[in-house]
Amino acid sequence: MKPPLLAAGDLRVGIAGRVLCDALSIRVAAGEVWAIVGPNGAGKTTLLRTLAGLVPPLAGHIHLAGTPLASMPLRERARARAVLPQDDVDAFAISALDSVLAARHPHLAWHAFERPHDRDVAMAALAVFGVDSLAQRDVRTLSGGERRRVALAELLAQQAPLMLLDEPSSHLDVGQQVAALDALAQAARTQARALVMVLHDLHLAARYADHVVLLGEGRADAGDAAAMLDAGRLSALFARPLVALGEGRLRTFVPR
Repeated sequence: MKPPLLAAGDLRVGIAGRVLCDALSIRVAAGEVWAIVGPNGAGKTTLLRTLAGLVPPLAGHIHLAGTPLASMPLRERARARAVLPQDDVDAFAISALDSVLAARHPHLAWHAFERPHDRDVAMAALAVFGVDSLAQRDVRTLSGGERRRVALAELLAQQAPLMLLDEPSSHLDVGQQVAALDALAQAARTQARALVMVLHDLHLAARYADHVVLLGEGRADAGDAAAMLDAGRLSALFARPLVALGEGRLRTFVPR
């Protein structure tokens, strides 16, 4: 039996002397989609960064595909997991294609140039998100939504089994949100990959997630999405009475 793509045990996460969650244990298997949900300031980004190995945990352990994350060399980490940050920051001029090609570097030998195969992977990823026509555009000239879709293409082109995303739907209109998350969920479920996403939109969590982590008030609860995305649980989490509308993956939650 293969180990899960991500396993965290007895995880304590914190920042600036504040404990955000304690004793969190999760196992993320290939084909699964996870959502991290909670109010602003709860620590969702810090939890995601901790799972990625960008922030050390206060306690507990994290394994990627059975290997302790703390002992993995950086290039090996980059082949095992890809990370989409909350914001896209471009310090200098670069084309959209070159920015996606940069995500292929973990698969290249040191100082090697990209191969035709890498260019094909990059162009295919841009096409998945409908921005292949922007391949030669300077990323600094793109709209917020266009830049976000290029960033999603970077994530996909990295071809890491585990994809960790911080608010992937930001800057996207409703049609682009669904198209982008459809593509990512399909990649997870058909290519033995997995998604772990910080989401503010509860309707997107209900639509895509198999499992959910609810984070708030210094604790985290993880479980099946149907059990976690409950009006009572979410009302307590957000300190606001919420009611559920719709059914199944078409549910959403609105203030009472």
